[in-house]
Amino acid sequence: MGCDVQTIREVPLFALLDDDEVAVLAEQVELAQFAPRQRIYRIDDPGDRAYVMISGSVQVTTIDEDHQDVVVDQPGRGEFFGFASMLDETPHQTNAIALEATTCVVVDRHDILTLLEKKPHAGMDMLAVLGRQLHASQGLVRNRATRNPNEMIESESTIGENIADAVASFGGSWTFIITRQLDVTSPAAYRPDQDVVRVKVDARQLPFSVETFTIIFANVNPSGCDMQMLWENTMATLPITTDVDTKVMAQIDDAMNKDTHPYFTAAFYYLENGKDLSKALEWFDKAIAQQPTAFFAVYQKARCQAKMGRKQDAIATAKKSIELSKQAKNDDYVALNEKLIASLQ
Repeated sequence: MGCDVQTIREVPLFALLDDDEVAVLAEQVELAQFAPRQRIYRIDDPGDRAYVMISGSVQVTTIDEDHQDVVVDQPGRGEFFGFASMLDETPHQTNAIALEATTCVVVDRHDILTLLEKKPHAGMDMLAVLGRQLHASQGLVRNRATRNPNEMIESESTIGENIADAVASFGGSWTFIITRQLDVTSPAAYRPDQDVVRVKVDARQLPFSVETFTIIFANVNPSGCDMQMLWENTMATLPITTDVDTKVMAQIDDAMNKDTHPYFTAAFYYLENGKDLSKALEWFDKAIAQQPTAFFAVYQKARCQAKMGRKQDAIATAKKSIELSKQAKNDDYVALNEKLIASLQ
């Protein structure tokens, strides 16, 4: 389907286009809906399309030399992703996945070429926006390049190596400090009275070496995570817990008393967090009634039925989700449903 003019206007790259140019582009582009956890594109997929985030949440990742996923972008509303591959017609060098129900404007080279054929001056408007972004990037580079590179390398290597050596030889415990102070430029500037959290945790030796100081949030779940700091062959872990559940449940209760009911979101939370499955099933049904082609909602309903022990109902629902997924050309959800059915037979 096409896209409304106001949506195009909210995309920074198209902000300088006049009304006629926006109207031409709106006729060319399409809106695409992505379900939670649906992959938008993979590394090496044809880069014939770019995407603009309109609502929802998207994570763009790549694979590092250790074959680990690395987040390279989480575009905000109106921001592009997959744009470079679309422009130079090369395969995507990243993966993109929807973290929640997401709407994007889909743009391909043909859309841009059609706009330029009808409105050649639009190209200058878009180049002006890209030029501003380039100047901003160059400004950052100039600010970072004012010092002698050799002096920086020598100085930072010496300091870094000294600290790394100290860390490598240190076991025992580390003190984690989270401060509200934003102007800590040196140890002398640090003010203990601004501490928000100060706690000691045990440090342990690693069987491998970490080249750069690294902070990782691991074992993430709805009630907390582990904050891990690693350097050389030492790691310290700070467990973080929070009462998210109470807040979310209160938000769900509040939302259900308003005109717009987030049936799918509420049902999904109930399903994933061991809440009332009968209520979750009721809300999945209402979500599907609002959007009958929502294959992802039908799949989650099947999962809910499976958890309730209603295997035959779950299989029938999963088969319905497969039909809808195929209509939507979503192979990921076809595979998910087939895997669910196989586990129930």
